Amino acid sequence: MSKSECLTPDAIFHIYIHPRSIIMSFDMSRTNVLMHLNKNEALDLENQLQNAIEKVMAPFFKIKQSTDEA
Repeated sequence: MSKSECLTPDAIFHIYIHPRSIIMSFDMSRTNVLMHLNKNEALDLENQLQNAIEKVMAPFFKIKQSTDEA
């Protein structure tokens, strides 16, 4: 795992990888940033999270497609 500068100090990530799913939660108990989001900001955050996860997961789907075609 490569080390990089922490961009989310005081946040705790909980990531569980299973054969058919990934469960991730993000604990921000020391800050109340999310409590102040309006609906549009929350939707924007949701879209950004989905896009980020898709970017990370895309190579794994390409690997699966190439092994399915073989």
